[in-house]
Amino acid sequence: MALNSLGLLLFAIMPPVLGMVARSTYPDLRNRELALPIVMVNLLPSWLGTLALAAIFSAEISSADAVLAMLTTSFGKDLMKGCLYPNLSETELLRVTRLISVVSGMLGIALAVLIPTVITALQIFYGLLTVALFVPLLFGLYWKRSNAQAALLTTATSVPATFCIDIFTAGKGFGMLSPVACGIVLGAVSFILVTITNGFRVGRLRKEQ
Repeated sequence: MALNSLGLLLFAIMPPVLGMVARSTYPDLRNRELALPIVMVNLLPSWLGTLALAAIFSAEISSADAVLAMLTTSFGKDLMKGCLYPNLSETELLRVTRLISVVSGMLGIALAVLIPTVITALQIFYGLLTVALFVPLLFGLYWKRSNAQAALLTTATSVPATFCIDIFTAGKGFGMLSPVACGIVLGAVSFILVTITNGFRVGRLRKEQ
């Protein structure tokens, strides 16, 4: 247990230490994203720097592979077969999953080229994740009339709306509301409207029966 804690402590300490070393050694470094590779290539022994860069690269590839597998499985299995096309065969599901994997990989490469920094990418990712999940999760837990259709439509409307607001307002939003907050508000409104509409529809069908 003590050795495990010591290892985790080293993993937590090393990135800030390497960052401080890069700051003191290369104070005029323009691209901060290159700080760690430059330190490993120029300041560490060649064998150790190569090993460290290979370890970082393998960890990044492993994370990207896991996210890609999760995305394709969720889209193909849960959305396509679970909601949109329940009679989808295994062969068609495999074909759709492969197509989604290729498209998602190409989109990931394009975003990696277009997004300037890792911090910006993380802000976009977690912002869209919050918009997509916050309203369906909150209403699903505390509102008995919630349904799957309202959750899907909320995610389908709030995420593109947040993305568009972020682009057209240059990330400023409207007044005190950031683009993420605007997306959450729009998601809540759409969730309530869809749920109430479905409730009226179900009540009308019951009366007709």
